[in-house]
Amino acid sequence: MKKTIYIFSGLGADERIFKNIDFSNFNPIHIRWEEVAKRESIEEYAKKTIHNQIHEPTPILLGVSFGGMLAIEVAKQISFDKIVIISSIKTSSEIPSYLKWFGKRSLNKIIPDFFLRHTNALVYHLFGTKTKEQKLLLKIIMQETDEKFLRWAIGKVLNWKNTFIPEGLIHIHGDKDKLFPINYIKEKTIIKGGGHLMVYTKANEISALLNKHLT
Repeated sequence: MKKTIYIFSGLGADERIFKNIDFSNFNPIHIRWEEVAKRESIEEYAKKTIHNQIHEPTPILLGVSFGGMLAIEVAKQISFDKIVIISSIKTSSEIPSYLKWFGKRSLNKIIPDFFLRHTNALVYHLFGTKTKEQKLLLKIIMQETDEKFLRWAIGKVLNWKNTFIPEGLIHIHGDKDKLFPINYIKEKTIIKGGGHLMVYTKANEISALLNKHLT
């Protein structure tokens, strides 16, 4: 019987970023982003997600970017088999200093909505998107993302205070990740040449690692 794996995508993204990943050995369930309530904490959001969408006992948890952070918050509240995060961070100590500076000054609150949902050269650089196909996918995802959720999630990333690391956590990270630079990341499996969107651009290598560690 195939093991159920709950999949948490990145900020506002969905299952499209996993289109190249081989999940044939699993029963994949993609977590949809819930509507956020005013001043909702990430712990409360994780609890709501569990109540509404996670119904299998001791599942595998897989999260990318912000989805990795949410997977860790979920792991605090349920029993799980294994947990994998990709292009993400485990604790607040792995948040880059420039993002902490940004968060302390609450600059995320004054970013124009237009900038949040539209791509530009800086966004492409941070996500490591190079080809037309990759840039188009990122552009579509950002345009379709709910602004309220995106602004809430960015605030949670910048001000995350987590120190808990789930037992047996597997962290896969690219050495070219510009959003979460690898020199801040401890205890990881490195994907050479992998950028922040490597779950899409380095899918073969990541699929091999998932099958190695999870099956």
